[in-house]
Amino acid sequence: MVETVQPTSAHVDELADNLRAADRVELRCSGHTDHRKAIADSLACSTHMATVLIDGRVAAILGLAPLSLVCGVAAPWLLGTDLVTRHRRALMRLAPSYIGAMLRAYPHLVNMVHADNEFAVRWLRRAGFTFHPAQPHPATGAPFHRFEMQA
Repeated sequence: MVETVQPTSAHVDELADNLRAADRVELRCSGHTDHRKAIADSLACSTHMATVLIDGRVAAILGLAPLSLVCGVAAPWLLGTDLVTRHRRALMRLAPSYIGAMLRAYPHLVNMVHADNEFAVRWLRRAGFTFHPAQPHPATGAPFHRFEMQA
């Protein structure tokens, strides 16, 4: 059973302990060495957030971090466990309502994804995000694609 709930510190701990290998690499390539802190910090600056549970276990935590309230720009983010890849269809069914809510709150969504995170790149493309060519990350030089969507 798939359900979404408000994130808790226990969810953060469970996600950090079971983070997908590709998400660990992406965090490291964006300059984050403490995964638990990166997740908690992302939640702390997000206006919309949810934990996705599958059969009571954390599959992912997602959020929306405002970048410009004046311009209506925010960064959607999602970090997951291996349950994300095993249950990708169930998660894709949740995507339209969450993306719609995000676009209603902030009409321009933009973020970066590690170019080697093939699953995330495919998922974001299927969800309708537009991609830009990979560029070096300012903190590490690792290749990241900028992705975005506008209402």
